[in-house]
Amino acid sequence: MSGIVKKLLMGFGALFIVFIILAVLLGGSEDSSTANIASTTNIAQTQDNAEGKITTEEPDEAKYPEGSIYNYLTFENSATTRIGSYYIAPSGYVYLILDLHLDNTGTRTYNTNPFFWNLKANGITYNTDAATFSEEIDTQSVEVGPGGSYDWKLVFLVPSTTTDFEVIYNSF
Repeated sequence: MSGIVKKLLMGFGALFIVFIILAVLLGGSEDSSTANIASTTNIAQTQDNAEGKITTEEPDEAKYPEGSIYNYLTFENSATTRIGSYYIAPSGYVYLILDLHLDNTGTRTYNTNPFFWNLKANGITYNTDAATFSEEIDTQSVEVGPGGSYDWKLVFLVPSTTTDFEVIYNSF
């Protein structure tokens, strides 16, 4: 064999071994101490839940004109350091879980696709976290047309000191 082929085979072999080691380390096992989202949302006992700027009361028509999704959207939030077995927040961070409700009494259609939503806190805009797609959250992407109503969840990884944030919908 030529020297290049040998080096390629050795490189692929090393990558394969690294992959196997990572799979063993990250694979873990299901144990009874692993909490799911339902039992870990009580972090508010030690830390205040973050308060959203979007109110569940009457919307500010001056800020959100007629037809704006924010006139139809309400949410509650909770924080946790763990979602299922695989999502553990790094030290100093929490998963902020938004339970959203859209009651579309307008004339436009809105999409719940997690990639259309952001969270802005302390001048930083966060994308939805991969934990949004975990079994414990079970989010689906749907279009909510006029007259439709839908509940879903989004997850954002934010600093544990986050107390004020804004939900942003990025439609096309």
